[in-house]
Amino acid sequence: MSRHNRQHAISTLVRPNRERPVPLGLAGFFVAFIFTAVALSGAVNIFRVASVSYTAVVAAITGVVDLTLVLHYNRVPRSAARVAAPFLAFLAWMFGTLIINGTTRQGVQFLTVEIAFVSALLLASTAHLVTGGHLDIVVARCIRFTTVVLIGLETLGAKQFGGGRGGVMVSLLCLSWFLAEFRLGNRRSGWWSLATLLGIGISLSRTAIIAGLVLFALTMLLVPGKRRIRNAALCVLVVAAGAWAVTSWAPLRDRFTQGDLSASVAGIKINTEGRTQVWDVLWAGVQNEPLIGHGPGSASALSVSLDPAFDNPHNDYLRLLYDFGIVGLVLFAWFATRITRLLRHVRKRSSDFIPAAAGLNAGLAILILMATDNPLDYAFVMIPLGAMFGLGLGTT
Repeated sequence: MSRHNRQHAISTLVRPNRERPVPLGLAGFFVAFIFTAVALSGAVNIFRVASVSYTAVVAAITGVVDLTLVLHYNRVPRSAARVAAPFLAFLAWMFGTLIINGTTRQGVQFLTVEIAFVSALLLASTAHLVTGGHLDIVVARCIRFTTVVLIGLETLGAKQFGGGRGGVMVSLLCLSWFLAEFRLGNRRSGWWSLATLLGIGISLSRTAIIAGLVLFALTMLLVPGKRRIRNAALCVLVVAAGAWAVTSWAPLRDRFTQGDLSASVAGIKINTEGRTQVWDVLWAGVQNEPLIGHGPGSASALSVSLDPAFDNPHNDYLRLLYDFGIVGLVLFAWFATRITRLLRHVRKRSSDFIPAAAGLNAGLAILILMATDNPLDYAFVMIPLGAMFGLGLGTT
């Protein structure tokens, strides 16, 4: 697309005519993408509205606004509706277990975040219908700005602002978009990807580093044509640099080799920071209620009672089993399988490759993070993730 055409496309989105209004809720997603990456990386989670966290309040407001706009536009694509069906079944199961087991603050927050996620997915899927296309240009600019802010925070030390896990997770969503652009042939996005990977490395988040390297390696190896050999060499260099940082850079090396060395991977002791002790207790509890679980928020409440430093169990797969049982885990797996299949279908057949490929990358990153963290509980991760999924599913 020429520079003139790109500027015309952007001006069409910024100043749409009355027949094709831009959904304000969608713009709000990417304002939230920027705002929450900075503010909700941990700094404002100390605030409460009564006994409910600030994150839950943001998620509840976003979910109500998004669902209202979905009903207003009444143009949800069939693919998005097919994806929403298993997730709505998952939500119904969560409500059922909440009624059976009682309400907790953590349970209310988890439910509101998941409602905001599916609301964001449905509304974002209508974007191409109500704007006439070219939305990826605006989204790409928002993500680039967000990335600059996040890398700045990570370089300064986001932990000084209350914890940087949320910011690192949002960085992975940004990386997912850059890699999708690079796969389509945008070389500049390759440099953005490397800068984002460097920012994630500086954050010292071990699972996020692994997830970022996995996404980067897969993209480099799957790029077609003559670029494959060059990209494979670049992949080897980046992975080698990552391996060097893990084994030789003291701040990152100590995260792996110092502290609670209660876990072993391929015979190598790994610091779990006390996670295995909490996981053992939760796993024992899973066997008491394997089918329906203990209800939303139960895993978080038990984790805090075992160790005040653990506001979450730091394993979303174990949390799903403990809170919602095998039924809940199967419903979540049904949703993950269906959205993967539909996004792959869109990626192969759509004229706009980037949103679907970015959604697949982001979904894989979150699945990796779920092994040692709780991205499902963070509104500032799930709302932009839902928007990315919706953009991919809504692509014509």
